[in-house]
Amino acid sequence: MSPDLLDRLPISKPAYSRRGFLKRTVVGLAAAPLACVQEELPLDFVIVGAGVAGLYSALLLEEKGFRGVIVEARDRIGGRIWTLDQLPGQPEAGGRLIGASNSRLRGLCERLGLSLTPVPSAASEPLRYRDRQPLTPWPNGQTPINLLDGYLGQLLPLEPSTAWTSPDASQFDRPLGELLRDLGASERELALIEAAAGANELCSTSTLSALRDAQLRREDAGRYARIAGGNSRLPEALYEAIESTIFTHTPIAEIRQRRDRVVVRTPDGFEYAGRVAIITAPFAALRNVTIFADLDAPIRDAIDHLPYTALTQAFLIPAGSQLHQRPPDIWTDTDIERITPFLNDAGTIQSLMAWSDGAAAERLDDVPREELSGRILALLEAIQPDTEVDVAQIVSWDTDPWAGGSQAYFGPGQIRDFVPAMTRPHGRLYFAGSHTAVGSAGMEGALESAERAVEQATT
Repeated sequence: MSPDLLDRLPISKPAYSRRGFLKRTVVGLAAAPLACVQEELPLDFVIVGAGVAGLYSALLLEEKGFRGVIVEARDRIGGRIWTLDQLPGQPEAGGRLIGASNSRLRGLCERLGLSLTPVPSAASEPLRYRDRQPLTPWPNGQTPINLLDGYLGQLLPLEPSTAWTSPDASQFDRPLGELLRDLGASERELALIEAAAGANELCSTSTLSALRDAQLRREDAGRYARIAGGNSRLPEALYEAIESTIFTHTPIAEIRQRRDRVVVRTPDGFEYAGRVAIITAPFAALRNVTIFADLDAPIRDAIDHLPYTALTQAFLIPAGSQLHQRPPDIWTDTDIERITPFLNDAGTIQSLMAWSDGAAAERLDDVPREELSGRILALLEAIQPDTEVDVAQIVSWDTDPWAGGSQAYFGPGQIRDFVPAMTRPHGRLYFAGSHTAVGSAGMEGALESAERAVEQATT
């Protein structure tokens, strides 16, 4: 594909409201569909998803002279990067941390004029809980994440960073819980590690997937930052940097690959066509989309079966002075697996996040919504009596139809077939998003995947 293949549609750039909705000439289904004019004049690209991978893909394509549109199911941009601006401390519901090793991400922030601020530690010796009893420190000085990294550290480093996908590493493509037992982990330790593994169950995740994450944590060495004012400033800055029109409130029902174009169709029959399509939507959401294309079995299996971690977060506002004065960083063995604070520059707690993933998140998701806040407060009372907080907002990524979970991971036996399928072109379809990244994860992985997809689509 080259810039001189076709003329360009004129694309205007209306204003954007930072904390509100997109205000472009066309938003969602309120304006005339591009299908009305695209039968004879298709765009260069259609991008599905206005998260960081989609927005960055648009930026890279525009820099090469191409023009297109982005369709986004939500009423906001950013995907799983979501700063809760309305809450004290502007806590992050997704895309929380920028690691020291995230060179792409840090470079992009600098380019876009976004400053980074270090994420302060809650306390040098935080309180930790087990069996609902306070312990200082955790037994053997190990939190669940440190327990996990201690065992996996025996198998690190992985060099290069993509080594976890190599056939030479296939000996570790086995259930994480099974390998940890072989390394000497007790059943009690395994139960604690479950809260930190980033998967729904230890038996459902490949050790290789966990090794990739442990390697990245080792490289960051606890050095994390966030964007001043919240990480949602990144997708907002990318929005300002591109010319492509974004259609929000625009879920898709069908992707159809034709001889010379890809047509994306909404449930209402609106169509958006481009020479190529970059699909950045999580596979858990893509499962609800019918794809008419000659896709081979590995990529269809990946779309249908790549697992995503259930994650439910309750954001809490201190109602008294107690928590403002004693910063907690609490691990527990209840359905609230971790409580972490959001602090201001003075180290004062502004808000708290109660974190539950895997089976614990699924149990909370089963609680009727009108009862969930009470359930969370009851759990918190059992962990730390007399805590004065209000539940300000609950975010469940597992029940979000456009996410289907907080992050993708690989089950045993999936890496060999899924990774090559997810990272190669399929006709005019290209897949991107952090779930398709190989050398990195999270926001950094989203950028990595965009660079790969754009390179494939333009060479």
